Amino acid sequence: MPILPPPPILTAAEYTVGPGGSYANLEALRTATGVLQSGDTIILNGDDNSLTRRFGVASLTFKGSGVIRPAASNSNIMYSSGNITLDSNSLEFRNFQWNDDGGVFCGNNVVLSGGTNTFTNNSANGMGGAIASSTYLTLSGGTNTFTGNSARYGGGAIGSYHVVLSGGTNTFTNNSTNGLGGAIYTDEGQVVLMATNGDITFRGNRDRVGTANEKANAIHAEFAGYYNTVFNAGEGQSIYFYDPIVMGQNYVQINNRATDTGRVVFDGSDYTRDVDRYSQVLNTTVGYGELQLRGNVVYGAANDVGTFTLGQWATLLTDASTNKIQANTITVNGNVGINSGGVLELAAAQGVTFNGTMYVGLGLEDFTSGIISVLGNLTFGNKAALDLYWGDSVTPLDGWSQVYDMSDLFLATGKTSGWGNFDFNMSSFEETGFEWTWNGNVLTLSYLGDDPSTTPEPATLLVLGLGAIGAGFVARRRK
Repeated sequence: MPILPPPPILTAAEYTVGPGGSYANLEALRTATGVLQSGDTIILNGDDNSLTRRFGVASLTFKGSGVIRPAASNSNIMYSSGNITLDSNSLEFRNFQWNDDGGVFCGNNVVLSGGTNTFTNNSANGMGGAIASSTYLTLSGGTNTFTGNSARYGGGAIGSYHVVLSGGTNTFTNNSTNGLGGAIYTDEGQVVLMATNGDITFRGNRDRVGTANEKANAIHAEFAGYYNTVFNAGEGQSIYFYDPIVMGQNYVQINNRATDTGRVVFDGSDYTRDVDRYSQVLNTTVGYGELQLRGNVVYGAANDVGTFTLGQWATLLTDASTNKIQANTITVNGNVGINSGGVLELAAAQGVTFNGTMYVGLGLEDFTSGIISVLGNLTFGNKAALDLYWGDSVTPLDGWSQVYDMSDLFLATGKTSGWGNFDFNMSSFEETGFEWTWNGNVLTLSYLGDDPSTTPEPATLLVLGLGAIGAGFVARRRK
């Protein structure tokens, strides 16, 4: 039997489009019969507004620079069953429209792997105003900006089963959808945001536009508990949510590696409505670095579902507004910093367990303290401590700071002298339906209401001369 020669090896070709290229524009390349094959690379050299129909090739790579616009009013670049890769010097895709998923690109797997990629004012009648992917959409480097994109059914900028941002600087501003997910929508997939060498920012994104339920939203994820959402910020990096998020049944893991020492920030200061500052997250674990709450945000689905855990190596920081965490159980093993004049509300039907250090700012001149307000039973473990500092931010500005072990503050008499000019007492709890017990190791505050179905007023831990605001733990400054 004769030996047949091996099949020829097909080498992917490169085609340069624009000045000095082999094709004058994208439309000329598209209409060249039998030229493009799956796996080819298109190098764009300058602006182009020639496309009247999309490419029909399974997989392509786009490189080069320029501003790319469609010539026809209803056109995207590519609708592919294969892979789409974007590795550009500087490409902007502007004003594309498509009557299905993916205003600019729609593929089985879409990768933005470097350079500067900008998607501006693109739209889709399905999901993903800029990009849609049926499996993975990966942004693995470079600078990627999504501005003013819109989609009818979900994902103003991106709609994909899985979304992974694994590096680079990624910014989502003023994207919108009539459906869910102002910037990003995933359907029973996974969201992984990793700010390893650049920040990730969501701002001004909205979903359910044009309905009575229109609201600010960065990410909407439809989960059935299959995957964990991951928000990791490396050293010196940040993930900013100026718009809230909506998660499903899975866990949100924030900074789950020891190398993730950056900060994840939820900031509601752009908005005045509560619904625009409310992140619906069922379960959260913060492992390392910082979780910052600013501008009157609410984090957590409700006070009777899910869990929130702050790990011993993590820090929760709040500003001078009122910020809230709610879950069925809240466990604090790390550090909590409350700015002067700020209020941190912890609402948990099954109670709050506090084993870390509470840093409370006292202000520089008016000595307005930070406040922690707790709804539900509160337990201080044997590692719990209070650190009072003189300053307007969590970092002491004057070098003045005093740490108290909780076991030194709560004695059988209900009152003990604190350090220097401060007294602490717990007597006001008993006046508002709470009692406290201290066994020399663990302090527990318990609500004593007659009707278990009645929601109690929150117990409020107050520091430094705020007067009788609810039930409280008060430090009074002596003249």
